[in-house]
Amino acid sequence: KLPGMASRQLLCWVFVALLWAPCSNDVIHHIPDDRRLFAIGDLHGDWKNAVRILGMVNLTNANGVWTGGNSVLIQTGDVVDRGPYSKHLLDLFKQMKIDAAKAGGQVITLMGNHESMAMRGDLRFASPEDKQFFGGERGRLDAFRPNGSYAFTRSFDVVAVARGTAFVHAGFDASLLKQYKDLNEFNREALKAINNNQWQHPLLNGLGVGPIWTRQHISKAKEGNCLVNNLALEQLRNMTQNLTTGGAGDHRVGLMVVGHTIQDTHSISSYCDGTLVAIDISISSWNLRGEDNLACLEIGFNKDGKPTPFVHQANKETLKIQQKQQVGAVGGENLLIANFSSQPKIKHHTHPVAHHTRHETPGGKSKTKLVILYVLGGIAASVVLFYCCFVHRPIKETRYDL
Repeated sequence: KLPGMASRQLLCWVFVALLWAPCSNDVIHHIPDDRRLFAIGDLHGDWKNAVRILGMVNLTNANGVWTGGNSVLIQTGDVVDRGPYSKHLLDLFKQMKIDAAKAGGQVITLMGNHESMAMRGDLRFASPEDKQFFGGERGRLDAFRPNGSYAFTRSFDVVAVARGTAFVHAGFDASLLKQYKDLNEFNREALKAINNNQWQHPLLNGLGVGPIWTRQHISKAKEGNCLVNNLALEQLRNMTQNLTTGGAGDHRVGLMVVGHTIQDTHSISSYCDGTLVAIDISISSWNLRGEDNLACLEIGFNKDGKPTPFVHQANKETLKIQQKQQVGAVGGENLLIANFSSQPKIKHHTHPVAHHTRHETPGGKSKTKLVILYVLGGIAASVVLFYCCFVHRPIKETRYDL
């Protein structure tokens, strides 16, 4: 039998581990076959076009309120910069995560290189209007610091795997992947480096081949060279060789979806025999190319039950989907897009201003209650941990600096 104090400490650590285990970062997402899975690329501060696309596939209404039920949405990074509505888009995705979870769905936001730039104080691509919505340049800088109001972006994963597909902002380098036993360790190392502001880390270095910066997949594939992509996919398959993500058959990674590099065709493109899909199509009208293309990807199933990418491409003139087709296939289906009159308005103030993406929904009070419960639960767990493991005198004598 263990001594009393040792036994108490062991039980305490087991309790805390069980309490927080569901909150650990797991980049493998098990999505049943009857749920729809969408991916949307770089948005760069364009709230209007983001909501147009989300409404196009019935994930939100015209105000950006989640209507997608149990659907799953993955955003592959670069929500911020260039356009003026970085703050509004981050607020939108934060609220959608809550609303989707209530409806049995899920919203996953990945790290892009521009989010990392915001965290390290690089404002070269932040517009004056963007800064204005944060209360000025100082407010924009402070918002993404570790204790800032948008520090939650530091928890954005760098990779997500679902339905045999690896989603990442820029791509993977096989030699980097080989340094980690699995994708969860790969992701944890990147998040650790982000939260320690280690921007020269190989996974984050802007001059390297890390997952949020590399352009080698697309640049090589355009030349007909798929070696970089094939080596990365081979390593991803090795790291997920025993993975079955629920539903039909073996879902080891066989497809990679990336953003980051704008496609010359301004449409979602596939390379390397369909194993690489590029979804940065210059959605934002504030991009250097001045485009506002509307499209997103859906990972569905073909007639053989194999996970397969489909494209939803909108006609900007008619505001209808003119294509819903398998990548590289021919087909079509028309759907109406909602009315998008509620884009946040730019006001010339130097302090934070109200915006129109605030959701007046019945879930507002539930959100507050949920936050309170999380806070109280965290405090309770901390008190139990401290008492069980370290306190030798009555708890009433203990002082806490919370």
